[in-house]
Amino acid sequence: MVFKNLNKGFSMIEMLISIVIIGLVSGLSVIIFSEASESYFSGTSSKKLMDEVRLSFWRITQEVRGIESNNNLLSSTVSKLHTDSDQNGLSIEFVSDGNIVFNKDGGANILTDKVDPSVTSSFSYLNDSYSSINLSGSLTADQANSTSLIKVQMQLKDFQKMMPVSSHIYPRNFRYGNKMSYHEY
Repeated sequence: MVFKNLNKGFSMIEMLISIVIIGLVSGLSVIIFSEASESYFSGTSSKKLMDEVRLSFWRITQEVRGIESNNNLLSSTVSKLHTDSDQNGLSIEFVSDGNIVFNKDGGANILTDKVDPSVTSSFSYLNDSYSSINLSGSLTADQANSTSLIKVQMQLKDFQKMMPVSSHIYPRNFRYGNKMSYHEY
């Protein structure tokens, strides 16, 4: 008589070992994928902040470079830069709640809301000898006429990422001097 092994399949120990191995492999793959997605989203967040910094700084630079005359700076302060002699004209303002606001013709548009309110963002004004002009309030007519450079300092923040930006901007039209009456068309 020949005995046949009627037990077909896996033993309980073989099943447990395969379940443990599958669990380890899937646990490691979940960790790897979660770290990769976290790295991706962190990189995306950094890129968005960098884009926000570039756009904000580019726009401020363009407006400052387009200032026609030193007289347009009259009444500018550390937190608000007037780029037009008309007080209702364009002005750029660092607001205490973390916004950069463009004011024009009575309307206000937010350029960015990512300014770090814990750090002082400011405009500084330098005279012809590149010394800082000390402000007690706003620029006077003499201080505005002696301004040759404008320094912009700001720090943008998104969640825990911070990006400080600082630069000196030279308004193009300042190098030509004041307009004479025959320059008007």
